[in-house]
Amino acid sequence: FSTLFDVTYNNGWVYLMGYSTTTDNIRIRRMDTTLVNSKNILISNPDYSSLSGKSDTNKKKFGLAADALDNVYITGYSEDGSTTFTNADSDETVDGDEFRILAATTEIPWLAKLDSSFQYQWVVSPTQGDIPSFGANYKVAWDGNNSRIWWSGSYTGTSGLAMQEGSDVSSRLLLPGE
Repeated sequence: FSTLFDVTYNNGWVYLMGYSTTTDNIRIRRMDTTLVNSKNILISNPDYSSLSGKSDTNKKKFGLAADALDNVYITGYSEDGSTTFTNADSDETVDGDEFRILAATTEIPWLAKLDSSFQYQWVVSPTQGDIPSFGANYKVAWDGNNSRIWWSGSYTGTSGLAMQEGSDVSSRLLLPGE
């Protein structure tokens, strides 16, 4: 990693999230405490190549958390273009098919879940109303007492924000604007 965004420890695993200048990608890595037995995923977007020169504000838009079953929740943002979520081997070479591609014409945040085998389960992003811009400091946390994911961030605008599972509008949750 040339820039480390977040680190967490859970059930004997160390999870790291950061920017890799080797591939101009966001990389999430899981290692045991001997620093071997690693698993990697890559998240790529043409805009990420400029992260090394961007302000600290943009670097705070990435985070991760793990639950008691070793599922991992990651958050970040996509900008103009396509963002690709893939598995990778230890030398950051894509290992397998793309899991999901998000297309965006403006900045959008996203939240993803990896299972205990470090395989993608889902990637979601809020649907937007008239939201001029998203803020910084996206965070994700696992609440073990209530078995919930908490995701936070900020935005400016007068309309609300909604999250849903893919095209399933019955899962839509509206978060009103203030």
